[in-house]
Amino acid sequence: MTTAEFIARLEPHADEPLIFSAAGARVPGGYHVTEFKATSVSAIDCGGRAAEWQELVLQVLPPAADEAGAPMSVGKFLSIYRRVANALPVAEGALVRIEYGAAGERAVSYPVEAISTGAGGVIVELAAPTVACKANDHTVGNVPTVAADAALVGGSRAQALQATGCCAPAVSGSTSSAWPCPVLADQSLALTGGGREGWVHVSWS
Repeated sequence: MTTAEFIARLEPHADEPLIFSAAGARVPGGYHVTEFKATSVSAIDCGGRAAEWQELVLQVLPPAADEAGAPMSVGKFLSIYRRVANALPVAEGALVRIEYGAAGERAVSYPVEAISTGAGGVIVELAAPTVACKANDHTVGNVPTVAADAALVGGSRAQALQATGCCAPAVSGSTSSAWPCPVLADQSLALTGGGREGWVHVSWS
């Protein structure tokens, strides 16, 4: 879900409680929104396609044992977002992720799967992140689709398509190699480039 879609879905419900549900378990009321992080990602998949996209990562901190209470209202969350958007360049097309870990557990960066409304308030459903062969499936893990004519690195588009866009080390009948899968080639490469993060401190307490 993009930032523009996320905010548009929340705006009609300013007076409602904002509830996060991470992989089926609700975040306890009294949580804190501790950080907004705008990142740009540069990546290359195992089919050789280069891609770039932006993300808006919100960090949600569970309450301490003595802080449990009502969830933040949608209106309060939107006021926080607007302060951040005035101080930090946030792209409307940036994909939204919620970074959250229950008390005593490691944090996970969840894609937003859906937003629903009910008697309890507005529920933001967070999907468990997944991994996939990005050359074959550019949608898994909330990564945007890469156009078929996107720039290739180390090979031609035809080679990548003939190799099923995936982890084939070479194209049959071809004299040149398609982009090799680092696993098959036994190379220790980090294919997804790091985010270029913009940091601005904004107080919303």
